[in-house]
Amino acid sequence: MGLGVVWLCLHVCGVAMREVRATTWIHHQSEVGFGGLTVMMTIGALLDSVAGILCGLVGYTIVLLFTWPALEALVSENETQEGVQHNVGIYNCTWASAGAVAYFLGGRLYDWLGHTAVFWIPAGIFLIEFLIVIWLGKQKVSGARDRVSDEERAHAPEELASHQGVPPKTFLKMAWLANPFAYVGINTVIAVMPGVANHLGLSPTRVGLFCSVWWFARLGTFALLWQWRGWHYRFRWMLTAFVLLIGSFMLLLLAGQLWLVVLAQVFFGFAVD
Repeated sequence: MGLGVVWLCLHVCGVAMREVRATTWIHHQSEVGFGGLTVMMTIGALLDSVAGILCGLVGYTIVLLFTWPALEALVSENETQEGVQHNVGIYNCTWASAGAVAYFLGGRLYDWLGHTAVFWIPAGIFLIEFLIVIWLGKQKVSGARDRVSDEERAHAPEELASHQGVPPKTFLKMAWLANPFAYVGINTVIAVMPGVANHLGLSPTRVGLFCSVWWFARLGTFALLWQWRGWHYRFRWMLTAFVLLIGSFMLLLLAGQLWLVVLAQVFFGFAVD
């Protein structure tokens, strides 16, 4: 829960940082982010105490905010509303699939290579990404895209937005709060999942197999919502998602059988998107 609160606070900072559109600043921000993630993962691999690992986790969470705002700014830079929706859909599916595969394989790698593998392998991946960002920053842009006017780039609510009880601007403000609170739930589930797995007597490999279900459910939901835009501005759907989030979390904690834990994860994965 504490990590979720930290993420909530940093999310607001990240959103503000995302508004900075200067390409040079975006590259510098990415370098700090991926370089910091490499350092934090290396520190985690070298520390044995719980307090040290927790401090490293907090540091990891802080430097993480230097990555996703920069990536989102890159995919939305000088794009029309339609282009932003398309690119962000690809972006969401990319990181969601990477997270799902990482959790799915993490338990097997833990059993095979030991507990430090969960630090050294990500550290190596982040180092490669850090070097790629440096290389990209040195490349010359071959050709600039035609600049999009403010009118084309501005967000224009769909017609459905005017046919429901909540004004579009109010709905968007509610979405601002919904996203970070969803991550409070996500980080809380990540924190309690080891206890659930221990209660069910699951090995690390089986944890990866059966406790990564909500990651894949989330990925499937991202892909569906990317291709189908009919969910926009539906207040009842957002309210249902909150209720489903609470109910699935309670089922996850109280379930005494593996199939119920898997079912709860499916609903949780649907709700957090």
